[in-house]
Amino acid sequence: MYLYSTFDVRVLGTWVEEAVRRNVEELSLNFKFYGGGCVDLFDCLFACKTLVSLELAIHIFVDVPAKIHLPCLRVLKLKKVKYANDDTLRRLISSCPVLEDLTLERTAGDNIVALDINAASVKRITVSGCACDGEIDPRCKLLIKAPLLEWIDLNVKGYFDFLIEDASNLAEAKIEVGKWFYEHQFFKLLREIANVRFLCLVPSSIWSVCPPEAKFPMFHNLVRLDIQCCCVYRHGLMSLLEYSDNLEQLVYHNVELHQSRKCDQALVGSVPKCVSMRLKSINFRRLSFNDCAWTLPRYFLTNAKFLKQMKIGISSRLKKNRRLYLGNLLNYPRASVACEIGFFRESTMKEINLGSE
Repeated sequence: MYLYSTFDVRVLGTWVEEAVRRNVEELSLNFKFYGGGCVDLFDCLFACKTLVSLELAIHIFVDVPAKIHLPCLRVLKLKKVKYANDDTLRRLISSCPVLEDLTLERTAGDNIVALDINAASVKRITVSGCACDGEIDPRCKLLIKAPLLEWIDLNVKGYFDFLIEDASNLAEAKIEVGKWFYEHQFFKLLREIANVRFLCLVPSSIWSVCPPEAKFPMFHNLVRLDIQCCCVYRHGLMSLLEYSDNLEQLVYHNVELHQSRKCDQALVGSVPKCVSMRLKSINFRRLSFNDCAWTLPRYFLTNAKFLKQMKIGISSRLKKNRRLYLGNLLNYPRASVACEIGFFRESTMKEINLGSE
């Protein structure tokens, strides 16, 4: 249900009550009207025994009644709503005994201080948005206790601390953090998700908190790494590879931020075990005209003995001498004779055929 202008709240209450009476299974309420204020929800909604999927978005005030029970709810999405207090969200989540998929999109001023997710049945969690404006409140924390959690996507900023308890079943994690993120937070969070098989880390500024000799946790199960990075922070990537012995797939999103030739020093020294013994597939995205951007593909071609495929997405900025860049890489010596190199345009995702260039 989408409402874009003024409406009678009593009519809305009648609609919701009728939907509950008719054993509604999926309900989405999205109020995009002009002006301030929020719509209060009706108690009957929080006692619906048939509801399987519930989405509440924008201009909604969530304050659960004393008695609340959603026995069939499996999918819960709360996007840019306001809460009565921290306890409101905790009680709502705890009243959903079979909840599997939880999405929380926050805005500053939503009345949540410590975001506490305690859900025994949840398998997927998405948290996005800003916890606070301005200076971070030490009380602003993200606490997750979900022993069955398999997938998590954190696109957040403004938190003072993170805690993910018992993430032994976590298989895939995407971590995207904004400003106000510090070294101790970064490594604490990585230690808590070290069992993952698939990991995505963005943006490239996340590496700015990583010292040159960083000691990452061991990622024994990690087989796919998807990162955004630039040559300035390349030492962070190489350090992480040292602790990812079983990595097989790497997706590298190149960011143009070049300061000096010192960035190549990260490629000097011992070769990580995963590079020489495990790595099978590499996908480079948005490579352009900086020479240092091409040192990384050459590094992997030289050292990855079991590499089968290297795909390179070419930025639209690489126009002049494109054929020379690509031709030189095709002729570069390879540690793996089985490795095939392919090029494609980032803008269209179409393959580049050098014969027709």
